[in-house]
Amino acid sequence: MGEIVKRTKEAMIIAITNPLDVATYVLSTQFDYPRNLILGTGTMLETYRFRRILANKYQVDPKNISGFVLGEHGNSAFVAWSTTACAGFPIDDLDEYFHHTEKLSHKAVEDELVQVAYDVINKKGFTNTGIAMAACRFIKSVLYDEHTILPCSAVLDGEYGLHDVALSIPRMICADGVMRSFEIHLTDDELEKLHAAAKSVRSALDGAGIK
Repeated sequence: MGEIVKRTKEAMIIAITNPLDVATYVLSTQFDYPRNLILGTGTMLETYRFRRILANKYQVDPKNISGFVLGEHGNSAFVAWSTTACAGFPIDDLDEYFHHTEKLSHKAVEDELVQVAYDVINKKGFTNTGIAMAACRFIKSVLYDEHTILPCSAVLDGEYGLHDVALSIPRMICADGVMRSFEIHLTDDELEKLHAAAKSVRSALDGAGIK
């Protein structure tokens, strides 16, 4: 990043390096670079995986599944079930509409979401394809000025009462980078998980002596 700023402050920077949220925060705060031009892939990969898990369960196109995984990239990421639906159908009604006798288990989906990462690592040795897809999705939204809303990591500026930390929440991405962040309504449980994620990232930053 030190070499980049010698040459430009106009390029879009997409952070993929782990620890993702720590890296995103450092890039955004330590180099006097426009913050709207810096984002981390954050929980986009977890969101892709989450939507695929639900799509497989109900045998539908993953593009019909909406909803976000938010917070810190990694095991402390959480499913924001309050944002989840399928083609506009409320998530809690899907079993009725699809005539499932076994009710959707939020915990089972969340456990599978965590296990997927380990399965990929154990079978391939690394996770390259999924994160590449996530990075390409952000690139596409910038190149085509899509104004699309995706979960990505960036520095919080008072959203949910949080400062001095980078986390994934829904953000609008376009040719100008991160155009705006959305403080969408979350349940009390989801808010608690978001604040726990903030403490986790802030602890890592403090441990590295980063203000």
